[in-house]
Amino acid sequence: MIDLIRRRPVRVGAAVAVVPLVVALVALSWRPWSPVLDLAMTEFRIRDVGGRYTPRIGLPGRIGTFPDQGSHPGPWSFYLVAPFYRLAGSTAWGMQFGSVVINSVAFVGVVLVGRRIGGTIGGLTMAAVAAVAIRGLGLDVLTHPWNPYFPLALWLLLLVAAWAVLAGDHRLPVLVGVCGY
Repeated sequence: MIDLIRRRPVRVGAAVAVVPLVVALVALSWRPWSPVLDLAMTEFRIRDVGGRYTPRIGLPGRIGTFPDQGSHPGPWSFYLVAPFYRLAGSTAWGMQFGSVVINSVAFVGVVLVGRRIGGTIGGLTMAAVAAVAIRGLGLDVLTHPWNPYFPLALWLLLLVAAWAVLAGDHRLPVLVGVCGY
């Protein structure tokens, strides 16, 4: 019982940190949105996940010189967003839904890793860091599945998890590997 009481402030801190993302998601559900350019290509790739043409590379990029241009790294963003896209009826809003869920999970992970490192004070400190990161990055960035925006929250989780590993938490190298992949 005492352990539950100690965890409650950290849970509240994590919830408060991600409330702006949830509010933004609800607000976006009322606005019609049709993705264009890179986001339209992202939607095409997300639609293909699980089918005959499941993407195996990232979006084409302006990397290199024509005609030997490269692709952005990996299709993980497509794979992670696809279930939420389908849950939302395969609508463009579903991509935003997926981005908000994944970013929220990453920020809650930051708070939980902070609690593992420094107890309640560490968790609350990381909740404040998550709130500042959400404010600094902006809701427009954290609700769009665009390739450069997508890994920003996961990068923060990677940094905090790597810090925990360096501090002696030997259960988190898997999290570092997953976030770094």
